[in-house]
Amino acid sequence: MKTALITGGAARIGAQIAKTLHNNDFNIIIHCNQSKDKAQLLCDELNLLKEKSAKVVVGNLNNIDSINTIVESIESIDLLVNNASAVSYTHLTLPTTP
Repeated sequence: MKTALITGGAARIGAQIAKTLHNNDFNIIIHCNQSKDKAQLLCDELNLLKEKSAKVVVGNLNNIDSINTIVESIESIDLLVNNASAVSYTHLTLPTTP
């Protein structure tokens, strides 16, 4: 069975990619940095469908030591999905009419 690593795989598009690949017979490695709870919930959901088919790796992809730790925890991958992003929410103001 092939293995996919999805960076930013805990939520939104990354989670859907993980589910889709899992449904297509991939083992899944869910990467996250701050969304550990969401990643673990998704991992548990996938493992209920197929035992030992998903795991979580946590780390900051802006930190080389963190990257090395992630790499050392992975035996092999067949597919890498670079989905990780930095999300920053700001208040949206609507334009005023003159």
